[in-house]
Amino acid sequence: MTNKNVHEGHRKRIRNRFLVTEGNGFEQHELLEILLFYSISRGDTNETAHRLIKKFGNIEKVLSADPQSLMEVENVGKATADFLKVFSEICSTYLEGAKPQAVFNTLKDSKLYLRNYFKDSRSESCVLLNIGADMNLIEMVSVSPSGIIDGKVTSKDIMEILIRKKFYRMIVGINRPDYPAVPTNNDYAIIRKMSEIAKHIDIMLDDFVICGKNNKAYSMCEYGGFSLESRFSK
Repeated sequence: MTNKNVHEGHRKRIRNRFLVTEGNGFEQHELLEILLFYSISRGDTNETAHRLIKKFGNIEKVLSADPQSLMEVENVGKATADFLKVFSEICSTYLEGAKPQAVFNTLKDSKLYLRNYFKDSRSESCVLLNIGADMNLIEMVSVSPSGIIDGKVTSKDIMEILIRKKFYRMIVGINRPDYPAVPTNNDYAIIRKMSEIAKHIDIMLDDFVICGKNNKAYSMCEYGGFSLESRFSK
């Protein structure tokens, strides 16, 4: 009972502080801690917030992570992973059109964008970039690279995502922060699967970018890997 009262008092204090300051001065883990109040009804969400930030790098990466990866973090169950995904989708809908979109007219654009996106992340991850006919970034979806390799994320799962999100053309980004930015056997397995899926549902696969140690990036399209056709100006 004592522990419950301690946590309830802490939650009330941090909520009040947030409302008074409108979030100014809050660290990322503190913002995430407050958000977790609404999915974890009891206990200390501060430690869970720290674990999430440590695994994914920042709050943006946490909210864009797939539920399976989120549930790999201690104390994050399915309900919390689903809650974070729903919250992320609501934020995306709210912000749609309000934020200037990235434009991918050259190979350098996609490499630079993904290098900047992954630069603070210390975990292996995979993102699918939905590129419009005008070469603007429409949306980005995170999937588990290990899930793709071990079959927990199936071709059907990926296909359903691409169809539901109305992908037109796609760039795949892989982050391997502890390894050089060169293709591995797993990378070739992922790109092979993505290529088959994209071809099956008539989506153009423009590039497969690998980000690695020292913030380096490798473009399969640029180097002719996996027979990707260059649709960009170099």
